[in-house]
Amino acid sequence: TFRWLKGTEEIKPSDKFEILAEGTKHALVVKQAAFDDEAKYMFEAEEKRTSGKLIIQGIRLEFTKPLEDQTVKERETAEFVTELSHDNIPVVWYKNDTRLHPSRTVSMKDEGKVHSIMFKDVTIDD
Repeated sequence: TFRWLKGTEEIKPSDKFEILAEGTKHALVVKQAAFDDEAKYMFEAEEKRTSGKLIIQGIRLEFTKPLEDQTVKERETAEFVTELSHDNIPVVWYKNDTRLHPSRTVSMKDEGKVHSIMFKDVTIDD
């Protein structure tokens, strides 16, 4: 019998962890590794154990295409597009200090490194 541990917690297969075993080779896959995955991981087989520390290095995220000012007439559509240096980074859009959510007039799109927000039927208040 064998098991994987993160610190003292036993790891079970999940969306986060994949446990592979092929003959005498065993592997633990940490999916979408993030800072809270940083820990000492241990593999136990019978009475033997081995361990290693997972250290997460932050990515140097940059805007490869920053937002540009937009000028549109009332009731037209305005779109802001930005491109990041890395794929699959979750983004949050704000108008002034208020977080925006998809609605009848606001739509958001994420395609790899490119993120956009579209405002339909803009008004003077937008």
